[in-house]
Amino acid sequence: MSLRMRLRVATTLLLALLPGVALAGPAPVEPPPGQVIKIWIRPSGSAERKYTEVDLSAKPKVEVTREDIQYPGEKMKYRGVPLRSLLEVMERTGRSDLVLLHFENGMSVPFPIDDLEVLKTLDPFIATELKVNDLWITAFPMVTKGPEGHDVRPLKFQRNKLVVATKVHPFTTRAAQADGFSPFSFTNTLTGIEYVRADEWYKQFDVGRTDGEKAGFVVFKSHCQYCHSVREVGGRYGIDFVKPAPVVERVGVHALYLHVRYRDRDAPEKGQMMPFFKDVTKDDVTALHAWLTFLTKARPVPYVAPPSL
Repeated sequence: MSLRMRLRVATTLLLALLPGVALAGPAPVEPPPGQVIKIWIRPSGSAERKYTEVDLSAKPKVEVTREDIQYPGEKMKYRGVPLRSLLEVMERTGRSDLVLLHFENGMSVPFPIDDLEVLKTLDPFIATELKVNDLWITAFPMVTKGPEGHDVRPLKFQRNKLVVATKVHPFTTRAAQADGFSPFSFTNTLTGIEYVRADEWYKQFDVGRTDGEKAGFVVFKSHCQYCHSVREVGGRYGIDFVKPAPVVERVGVHALYLHVRYRDRDAPEKGQMMPFFKDVTKDDVTALHAWLTFLTKARPVPYVAPPSL
């Protein structure tokens, strides 16, 4: 572990000694944030959600030495559980093929659970402890830089962090991955796993009629959905595209293009922490704007779970 990482760990460890954060040891009566993961199948309409809760402290742990895209250039020693072990907790009927991984900071990252190649490539691991010298601690170094050095809102972790070793995600573009983008670069503490049927889930957003509007949905799915929501459905890390006021009523195509493709030097001071996408073209943003314009006026399509879910 490099000197820089040791200093980051030492700083985090000092913060861990403050009230509310503890070193690895017996769990308190009330489990701290990040120790319990909620797992559920999204119901249709107003049906009540039935949660299964998994206490990570009660799960058998494995030790791994892993690369972590949030700590580039380092190999970290972790103790925790593979994500696939949590996916086996809730029995599914075979109709759900996607999980939405929910994080404390509002990120929502879809993950196709039937894509064995993706599971093998990413092999997501839920770390609950980090080894520093000979000591296992539950405090993870804070992240303040995203891919390509982008400023991000400081990512703090409470009792767990999801670890992936590669920027590959099946819904992002290869060009975006080559530029360093991964939704997993911006996630913090995993809090929930939600099962859905992918085709029904994306009907909520794929409502365009023209080729341009349909192309705009593709841009949303590959670049925007992890952070942004539409009518409070989706990620909460960024703003909602429609509520309380539609984005397209404030931003034209050119301004949106500059916001997506480039970044002002004072963006962090303005609170603009979105990564800039060098792979996105003016045509992409024009299509995205057309999709957003239609979506603002379109009647929302609620998610309907298949009967077997």
